[in-house]
Amino acid sequence: MNDLLALRIKKIIPETKEAITLVLKSAELKPIPYEAGQFLTFIFNIQGKEIRRSYSLSSAPGINEDLWVTVKRIQNGEVSRYLFDTIEEGSILRSLPPAGRFTIQSDPAIPRDVFLFGAGSGIVPLFSILKTILAKEPHSFVHLIYSNHDESSIIFRKQLDELTEIYQDRFNCLHLLSDPISHMANAVHMHLNSLLLEELIGKYIQYDKKQCVFYTCGPFAYMRMIMIKLPVLGFSRTQIHREAFLPEVNESQPEIPQDNVSAKVKIFVGDKVHSIDIPEGKTILRAALEKKIQLPFSCETGICSTCSAHCIEGKVKMSINEVLTEKDLSEGLVLTCTGYPVTSSVQIRF
Repeated sequence: MNDLLALRIKKIIPETKEAITLVLKSAELKPIPYEAGQFLTFIFNIQGKEIRRSYSLSSAPGINEDLWVTVKRIQNGEVSRYLFDTIEEGSILRSLPPAGRFTIQSDPAIPRDVFLFGAGSGIVPLFSILKTILAKEPHSFVHLIYSNHDESSIIFRKQLDELTEIYQDRFNCLHLLSDPISHMANAVHMHLNSLLLEELIGKYIQYDKKQCVFYTCGPFAYMRMIMIKLPVLGFSRTQIHREAFLPEVNESQPEIPQDNVSAKVKIFVGDKVHSIDIPEGKTILRAALEKKIQLPFSCETGICSTCSAHCIEGKVKMSINEVLTEKDLSEGLVLTCTGYPVTSSVQIRF
């Protein structure tokens, strides 16, 4: 694809035994715009096979000079093993431009509470968001509740301690440890549950609850509890945002929409137009890739939004959507990786 980025690894920073931060610079020395909370989709060639993986940016735009991507080693993870064991400073990585809808718009004129709930490597996009709000909203409060196994698994521990000291009047950082090694300041030995969630919100909230926003990133069960409890406490769905790194474990295959039909689909990508016939039972993305049409994508499971596009004619139904909001859907956005035509003619614009 013409918009691929070439990123040089400027530095590799160990965060924990199982996590590293890659400090990246454009190999072409071009500025790369992005928003707090977004991610990069890297394209690797490992043993002759193309593999795509998305990793969240832990840097904050306008605050950190370079792009930071923080990666946690995954057991038996082909790509994380490659990143930990093979690459080195000076290596060049290829990626798609920054993407993702797990973002926040800073507004210094509106003081508010920003609650961040993260577990494990779920801290990565939240770290970008919290730095942005602390720096750009001088009257807002940021409350981070961060769950880990023990002290040694806390990513960004030193940086979080420093931010707590700098912004002690506006930044609350509470560590929840399931199996702590020793006593640690601002940490408690427990898991996050719905009762504790309610207690912490009541304890920390400073402003009108209608101005409050929530961001969560972690395992599905963890996020599900938060997503269920917050509306019970009177918060609207528009105030709640989540980011999933992995698809929910589900033994059954997603169902293809019953009204899926074969269709003639026109795809607009930049100044190019592609026309293809898509048979029943095939997603728009899969059909396009089989025709060698280069489209942006990463997860292929409906959780990351890299493949999202506007449906400008006809109708598309998705078998899975874990990322697009009601507002996105009302604006015609669809995920092409899980999107099936349900009208005989469809037009999609990237």
